Amino acid sequence: MVYHWSWIFLTECAAKLIIVENKLTEEQLLYFRQYYMINRLPRINELRSISKELNNEDFDFFLDLETWFYCRRMAEEATAQRQYEAKKIAA
Repeated sequence: MVYHWSWIFLTECAAKLIIVENKLTEEQLLYFRQYYMINRLPRINELRSISKELNNEDFDFFLDLETWFYCRRMAEEATAQRQYEAKKIAA
């Protein structure tokens, strides 16, 4: 099922995702992507354990981590919404 999100909201999420990814190292980004494949919706305690594992328990890093997972999920929603709308237009 596709939920219809505002394109403005999805664009803002995409911009936030780029900002956060620019702050991260390649190793951190690779780790997040691998973790995301396993768990797309980590809880707060799981995010804390990721921070500890990466030896970065800074509050700003935690917020960036939370933002990355949320905006990554919204990027998938945007893709699904585009595909759904393309099918409607094609029909």
